[in-house]
Parts: sequence; C-alpha cells; structure tokens
Amino acid sequence: MKNVLGQHKYKTLGKVIMACLALSHGNADAERSFSSNKRTVTPERVSLYKGSISAVHLVKDAIRRAPGGSATTVPITPALLRSSHQHMRDTNSIWKKKDEQWRSEVNRCLIRKSKSWRKRQSEKSRRLKKRKIEEKEEVSRKTKKTC
Repeated sequence: MKNVLGQHKYKTLGKVIMACLALSHGNADAERSFSSNKRTVTPERVSLYKGSISAVHLVKDAIRRAPGGSATTVPITPALLRSSHQHMRDTNSIWKKKDEQWRSEVNRCLIRKSKSWRKRQSEKSRRLKKRKIEEKEEVSRKTKKTC
C-alpha cells in the first residue's frame, strides 16, 4: 500500500514478515542439542565444567565437518587442539570465578546467620539466667514468709 505521496505506507512490515517466516517452527535443533549434552555428560562425567562440555562439543563439531565426517579421517591439527584447549581454559576460569563468588557469598551469609544465631542464643541464655534468679528469689521470699 502506498500513501498519497506515493511512498510505502508500511516500510518495515515486509521486513518483519520475512523475519517471522525465517524463524524455525520446530524445536529439533534444541532437542538435538539436549541429546548431544546427554551423551556427553554421562554418570562418570557429571562434574564437568561448562567449558569442558563446550570444548568436547567443539571437537565433535570439527570432526563432523571434516571430510569423511569420521574421527579416523579428521586431521587433528595443532590449531584445533589449541582452540579447544584455550576455549576450555577460558570458560573454566570464568566458571571458577563465579563459583568462588558464590562460595564467598554463601560464607558471608553463613557468618551473618551464625552471628545472629549466637546473639539469639546469648539472649536466650540471659533470659534463662534471669528467670532462674527470679525463681530463686521467689523461693527465698516464700521461705522467709513461712519462717
């Protein structure tokens, strides 16, 4: 549609429609990724960092793209090894930093909780001591009245 000046009325509508049509209508790629992760992270490899998993996938993708698509035909070049190793180190260092930050935050929370717990416990013990003293005084007053 054009307006009275002869310009397109909705300039970006066509681009929006083309972008919508380009979107995948299925979730096969996501399902394939989940299956691949499930095959990579086995019960024996549960403690892998995210970076290690990414490095394994990087190598697997390189093998799939190689001529023949077999591990026996792919040339393991120093560049491929450096790339996967560097990727794994970078990602693992990021996750280790996040893990350290999380642990320090947990420790701060535990310290705060332990301080408040100790404060509550000391208040309880003070109240208990006060109650015992009051009971002793009450008993002593009663004994004085009866004598």
